[in-house]
Amino acid sequence: MGIQGVINRIKILLLKSFAVIIGAVAVYYVSARVDLFEKVVVLVEAYEEYDIDELIILAVYIIIVLLVMQCKQVNIINKNRKELEISNRLAKKTIEEKIMLIRENNHRMMNNITMIEAFINTEKHKVTISGENEFYNQLIGKIHVVKALYDKLTYSETIRIISLKEYIIDIVDSLKSIYSRNGKVTIQLSLEDIKVDTSKATSIGIIINEIVTNSYKYGFKDGLLELSILLSRSDDRILLEVRDGGRGFPDNITDRNGNSLGFTIINSVARQMNAEIAMENMNGAKTTLIVDLCEKDGEIAIASA
Repeated sequence: MGIQGVINRIKILLLKSFAVIIGAVAVYYVSARVDLFEKVVVLVEAYEEYDIDELIILAVYIIIVLLVMQCKQVNIINKNRKELEISNRLAKKTIEEKIMLIRENNHRMMNNITMIEAFINTEKHKVTISGENEFYNQLIGKIHVVKALYDKLTYSETIRIISLKEYIIDIVDSLKSIYSRNGKVTIQLSLEDIKVDTSKATSIGIIINEIVTNSYKYGFKDGLLELSILLSRSDDRILLEVRDGGRGFPDNITDRNGNSLGFTIINSVARQMNAEIAMENMNGAKTTLIVDLCEKDGEIAIASA
């Protein structure tokens, strides 16, 4: 075969290859209706009687078909991935908007409670009777428990979990500002940084408020109140211990038969949490509260920092 014959042969192969490419494109558009295996079988049968050149072209054709099908599959995967990314972005945006609304609502609630607290303080300064003044002090203390919770939620990283340590410090500081005129106060805090959900936080905050308020009322000795608060975690339990160096609890309180409002609130809230509470006299009043970290249904209520 001369040079011209070789050139002619190459031209024929190129033309056939071009025809193969056109055929592959056509296969791409009908691939949804015709099974790929059937296409290959048809092609093999069609080229059975051809020589090696035609078989090479057949192989190229099959490879092109497979590549086209692979590209189509990749396009489908990419399309699904993009749709999933868009869906995730929308979901994230929706969640962020809801969290923002909740934070705004918490901040609004805190402002409303602050306003109520200010009104009560105004009325408190109008009274001259000691008993009425004490009533307002206790009322302000109870209101601040709720206000402090909303304050922590407003600036917390999550919308349901707050630092119990910071919450207790806030409550104790508030009570100190209310009762500081009663005498000299020294407070020793040993608080582990424990994260707790809002339900537990509120209950523990109410109990702390009542116990510390009781210490401010009855814990002064020679014009001095020595108050210590311990908060720790052991395995699946929270231990809260409050002591003062005063005259201690009345006997009916330690026997759990007291009928004062504060004692009733403490025991009622402790029962709701399924918590253990003990009040005893040990060089002053000592209150111990033990709270399980897990609810009866097994849901974890506490998360470590």
